[in-house]
Amino acid sequence: MRKTSDLQVTRIFTISIFIFLAGIFAGLFFSTGISDENSAYLSGVLISSISDPSHGFFKTFFSSLISDFLLCAIMMISVFSRFLCPLPFLILWYKSFAVGFCSYLLYAGNAENPLIMSIVKLLPQNIVLLPAFICLAAALFAYSKAELVKSKRPSHEKKGLQNIVFISLAAIVAGCMIEAIFSMVKL
Repeated sequence: MRKTSDLQVTRIFTISIFIFLAGIFAGLFFSTGISDENSAYLSGVLISSISDPSHGFFKTFFSSLISDFLLCAIMMISVFSRFLCPLPFLILWYKSFAVGFCSYLLYAGNAENPLIMSIVKLLPQNIVLLPAFICLAAALFAYSKAELVKSKRPSHEKKGLQNIVFISLAAIVAGCMIEAIFSMVKL
């Protein structure tokens, strides 16, 4: 029984990683398909917003925390019904789509140093946030699909998934702090 459960968890994490990669590439492909005029406008908005350190640590931290926890709250709705089990994967796809879209806009926006801006402004927080969202989506999908909220399953199965959820949420808070810290860097 334990090996079957481990195999299912491995499959769910594999699906999560696939959805994450599909979202990244969809964001990249979508951003390459928009017109040059719109791309320049969106790039300008993105570059001006991430290169301005005047927002301050707390405003950036709370803004990031609210937007990421809103996505987490939408994902967590899925645990109440088996019919909502695709919801975590849809949010994961949305998050990865946004990262792919913004990454291309940095390069298309003719920034002075798009690689450095990408490494300093996009990469640090996403090293923490993206794995946290992948783990959270996989855990909530498994939780929802097995209907663990309603069932009287063994507590070790629930505790393992709950631990993944809590660790993922803590990592999301850490990613928001990293984002706020690196937002103070002026390029």
